[in-house]
Amino acid sequence: MSGAMTSLKPTRVPAIRKLALICAAAAIALAVFAASAATSGSTASAHGKELSLFVSTLIPDESEPLRRLFRVEVLHAGDFDAVENAKVVLSGFRKEGGEDLDEITLTEMSGESGVYIGELVFNRFGEWNIDITVTSAFSQGNGSTHFIEQVHPVVLSDAEEASMAREAARVRQLQLFFSFGWWPDIVSILLRIAHSVSALAYFGAVSIVLLSVWLGRGDRRVLNGPIGKYFLPASLAGLTGILLSGLYAAAFDAPNGAPGIYDIKDLLQLPYANAYLAAFLVKPVMWVALVILAFRINSVVVRPARIPAPAGAAIGATGAIEDFSPSKAVRKLTYIGATAGILIVADISILIYIHYISHLGVFLPPGS
Repeated sequence: MSGAMTSLKPTRVPAIRKLALICAAAAIALAVFAASAATSGSTASAHGKELSLFVSTLIPDESEPLRRLFRVEVLHAGDFDAVENAKVVLSGFRKEGGEDLDEITLTEMSGESGVYIGELVFNRFGEWNIDITVTSAFSQGNGSTHFIEQVHPVVLSDAEEASMAREAARVRQLQLFFSFGWWPDIVSILLRIAHSVSALAYFGAVSIVLLSVWLGRGDRRVLNGPIGKYFLPASLAGLTGILLSGLYAAAFDAPNGAPGIYDIKDLLQLPYANAYLAAFLVKPVMWVALVILAFRINSVVVRPARIPAPAGAAIGATGAIEDFSPSKAVRKLTYIGATAGILIVADISILIYIHYISHLGVFLPPGS
């Protein structure tokens, strides 16, 4: 009886270790996939769809009362980040009579981000409905809003002149919402889904292959079947999807507006931008590491397993090769894969955190 008891010990401990490794690998794969699905491989959206517009009117020459100069400052409502390189169009019509204005495109002032100016000549005096349409750079959204402009002759009574002066000095604060459309909203959703599916394809393929090895070659058929045959193409396809969707996210999901991370000078003007950039640069390094890991797993694990077993190998009752134990290289690849998964989850979490505090940081006083 004692001999039977001692014979069970060598098999029970490895089984427990295998179970622990299975749980750890599954948890890491799930965590990476969940983080990818929640964040689209990068961060939350750079800005919301609500804009704040500050509109003021100036009469540059009192001898030409129908000529007006409009100044429009366009900001994101949440963090007051300037909307740069947008197309701002002003148009309108007269309430009495319905005459239309020729629309004008305002010009962004050099040195003042998000401030657009343009001159407009009205046809007649009266009340005019003015429409302002904003289309953001890279077609990331568009919307319009309107207000009433009182156009009166300069020769007025004292009371009318004072009222007109107050009107000219008043800055109108308007709200504008970008519409939800195919571009960029639906395209961004589809790319986020593609990023999540790509991450699942890669980490799923890696996890299945490594787990099949740790479970023993009694299930050697896993690597001899479609999983082993298509491991490298599937993992590389997943990495390609991660890369392409990640390049898109770098442009349109960074804390600054498009082109996002590719405009480093603009990005570095935000609070905590240095930390965000440093955390972001970890991602391409990790992507290269995942490429190397896929090729190493293919050469160390998949290809040897698909080589036919020697004729003299010991075969058990189940048809399994019984001289199996995970090699040092396999253990090393498993630990590297687990570490890479943990680092990716941590890096994504850091990017999300810095992304949000970079927006909140604009509300803090300078030097705080």
